Amino acid sequence: MFAVIGTVDNYTILPSPVLDDADSKGYRIEQRLQVTVKLAANERQQYTVEFRLGDESQAPSTDLLTKWLESGELVQAYCAGLAARPFVHAKDKTYQRRGRQVQLGDQTAELDAFVVFAGSAMAPLEAGSPLEEQVKQARAVFKRGQRAYRDQRNAARVVQMEAQLEERVRQMQERRAQADAEKAAAAETVGANGRRR
Repeated sequence: MFAVIGTVDNYTILPSPVLDDADSKGYRIEQRLQVTVKLAANERQQYTVEFRLGDESQAPSTDLLTKWLESGELVQAYCAGLAARPFVHAKDKTYQRRGRQVQLGDQTAELDAFVVFAGSAMAPLEAGSPLEEQVKQARAVFKRGQRAYRDQRNAARVVQMEAQLEERVRQMQERRAQADAEKAAAAETVGANGRRR
């Protein structure tokens, strides 16, 4: 059993074909609820939890998911297993990492996979639970690392801005001198009686 703890980021209900010899077509369509969960410890990391819908399903309702999505409440998804779903990178899309290049006939494709957890149930993370404290600690570690990166990036930006100060001041002085020259030229075109010539 796996547990995924985080906030609900998105959800959708999708049709999914299931091979079934008893059906005349050889398959049947089942509805699956896919919930994207941003991890509590690292919100840049997302996982998909997929629930089978039906009479015996313990999947959360869309009303509950909407409530959790809007409130940002921490939830815990209980999962029975996981599977890797392969896919081909689209040429016009940017991905976080490169896929493995594979030669398919005369074309080269980049293959990758994403993990899908087989969800059995989902519920809010109970306040005061030992897991909540662990989540807070893991999130604090992630946020400290994120803050350190941002401090480093901000320091580099300050150095860059300081290096550009003289050039920016020179440009500002040039603009002021140009504006003053335009005002002086406009003042010279006004005659002694206050009328423009």
